[in-house]
Amino acid sequence: MPGGEAYWTVLDGDFEVAEPFDGFLRWLRLVNGRAESTTRQYASALAEWANWLMSVGERDDLVRWAERLGAFRFHVMTCPVSRPGSGCGRVRSPERVDGILAAIRSFYRYAVARRLVAGSVNDLLYEVVEAGGPRVAWMEDPPARIARPLHRRRGAAQREVI
Repeated sequence: MPGGEAYWTVLDGDFEVAEPFDGFLRWLRLVNGRAESTTRQYASALAEWANWLMSVGERDDLVRWAERLGAFRFHVMTCPVSRPGSGCGRVRSPERVDGILAAIRSFYRYAVARRLVAGSVNDLLYEVVEAGGPRVAWMEDPPARIARPLHRRRGAAQREVI
């Protein structure tokens, strides 16, 4: 880019820039000031997600994509990496799975803020729970409701099932 700034992006099957992702990745790098390596990780996660969506027949419907996030999570947790390079043939680590899902959720926060999708898409990504437990010193007035990701690893018991 002019000025020497660089960022990573996602290309579609025709080697065209995948517009919904490109705007997010440019914003992440150029407006939000994230490192080039961060946009690389996010672009990699979004490309993985886009490839899986196309393999299951999904097209340009961001809300439907959010509905499929749980199935995608199961896919990345259980299917070995097929691309050449480090990790080929092995299942992704729990940290990598969480990183992929975090990138996708960040993309949706960006999309909701820019009205590319309705805010109701958050219901597909986050579980809203009542705050509970004792007060902690660093949080004088805890929020009445807390949002936590719906699609995440939940401990050793889940690993045993898989």
